[in-house]
Amino acid sequence: MSWKNKVKKAAASQGGGPYIIPGKHLLRLDLLKEVDGFSEDDIVVAEFIVEETDSEEKDMQPGTRVSRLWNFSKHKSAAGNFKAFLIAAFGSFDDEGEYVAADEDDLSKPDEDGDTPIDLAVTSDNPLNGSLFYCVAHTIITKERKVEFTKCKWELREVEYEGGAA
Repeated sequence: MSWKNKVKKAAASQGGGPYIIPGKHLLRLDLLKEVDGFSEDDIVVAEFIVEETDSEEKDMQPGTRVSRLWNFSKHKSAAGNFKAFLIAAFGSFDDEGEYVAADEDDLSKPDEDGDTPIDLAVTSDNPLNGSLFYCVAHTIITKERKVEFTKCKWELREVEYEGGAA
């Protein structure tokens, strides 16, 4: 396929940014979408705005846009890593204000319109946009390919979506 056809089929970039690096970060979700036309791969990308960080790296300072990408076609662990993000994202807060992660089974339960949280998370009307996440990121060596990978542990801090806990 010529580069011109690739450009015609590609989704316009939303600005993107460097990937999340190891450290402790407070991140506001700005965009979560499926990437169409980039390749034959099934890819979801999240773009965040850094609110706070313990990193001194210039690409990770408050106000900076950073990205997280899940490539479901190339990496077996992507589905589990994305599910961990969604479990955090669709969590809530109890009566004492303590965070409670979503139940894994709840991600597949449809609402009155037949949509599941998984269906709703990656749409143009993404209900998670604007939500604030605490992310602890650290480097691991992958089991299969033996390469460095930044693993993220997610926790929701503020929700913006309707029906979520404030």
